[in-house]
Amino acid sequence: MAAVDGPLEITVADVPARVEDRDGTAVIVPEKPLTPLTIEETRDAIERVRR
Repeated sequence: MAAVDGPLEITVADVPARVEDRDGTAVIVPEKPLTPLTIEETRDAIERVRR
């Protein structure tokens, strides 16, 4: 995640995935489970974007 001229830019992980329809909304679902970010990793990412 990075701030680019104001808006946030999120780079998607390069993992095999498919698009599913969930109640009329397209959702990208990874083929294999991904390790969730910890609270600390999430806070670090937010702080990097704020700087």
